[in-house]
Amino acid sequence: MKRKSKLFLIVAGIMTALGVLVCLVGYFVSLRSGERILAGSLDNGKGYTEFFGAAELDKIKLSVDDADINIIGGSDRPYMEILNFNESLYSFTSNSAMITFNQSPDFSSVSGLWESGFSFKGLRYFLFPGTGKGDKVINVYLDSVEKVKSFDLFSESGNITLSGVSADSEFNIRIGCGSVSISELSADCTLNIQSETTASPVKINMDNTEVSVLRISAPKAEIKASALRARFCDIEVTGGSADIDYTPIGDTGCSVEIATSSKLTVNGDAYEVSSQSPYKYGEEAPDKDKLAAAEGSGDGNGENTVKKSYLKIKADDLSVDLELHPTEPDPFAGEDDAENNS
Repeated sequence: MKRKSKLFLIVAGIMTALGVLVCLVGYFVSLRSGERILAGSLDNGKGYTEFFGAAELDKIKLSVDDADINIIGGSDRPYMEILNFNESLYSFTSNSAMITFNQSPDFSSVSGLWESGFSFKGLRYFLFPGTGKGDKVINVYLDSVEKVKSFDLFSESGNITLSGVSADSEFNIRIGCGSVSISELSADCTLNIQSETTASPVKINMDNTEVSVLRISAPKAEIKASALRARFCDIEVTGGSADIDYTPIGDTGCSVEIATSSKLTVNGDAYEVSSQSPYKYGEEAPDKDKLAAAEGSGDGNGENTVKKSYLKIKADDLSVDLELHPTEPDPFAGEDDAENNS
């Protein structure tokens, strides 16, 4: 055998060995970091399915540009569908503590070079490029067993939907030019909805929603809430409209405070109010410090510092039509009492 041929074979053998070594390093690094070289399963080239469970997740964090996010309860087992995305334009990580999806990652987030050491997070999507066709959607299916402490959901121009969810989680929703739809939600949770876009009003639709705390913050909003039941509602919107059918839940009545320079009707009666002279019903609403102490487990001693439920709306030019119902017993009080007495 010629000398050049031997040299070529030696170099080829070394390169092959290095390639195998790199693959093994990548595999073990991905296992250690809880990340996967390939997603759970491929669905006819259109998306991936990721199953999770057997432990309590700290967070599910989803960030998309032009896609819809759906959180759906009542599933037999918890899993996530990632549909019709271009595989080279998002990163996805999954471990025992957190599931993260980020559309349009930059190179540093994909390679992980600027994070804590080298990892292969998202690199699979550059190795297996594709073109997603159809509407981009992320579906998260929840069962009645799996617990997720918090959801961080963001969509720039898509829609976010919560349907049939009973998880006692914290939901932080940020929306751009899309809409938020919530139906059949019943949970001892905090629901935060925020929008910073001023181009057009964000649409927020709620139907048969029962939560502990609801916060809405947006420059402009069109809010429609039917059969809304909550301990505390805090709505701060510059302009738009709000049609709210509200039943406070608590033990000692309800307080309502509404400040707007636009039209206000409460149970069919019209009122003239302003930021300096708001509409008030019941006792004065608690301030934010007292509200924060009242949420969750209370003040740290097993006692909520605020017993009365309240609805507070602060706006410059928000048309408000409120249907206010008598206070009903708190459906979550028994759970808190059981925890406090244990």
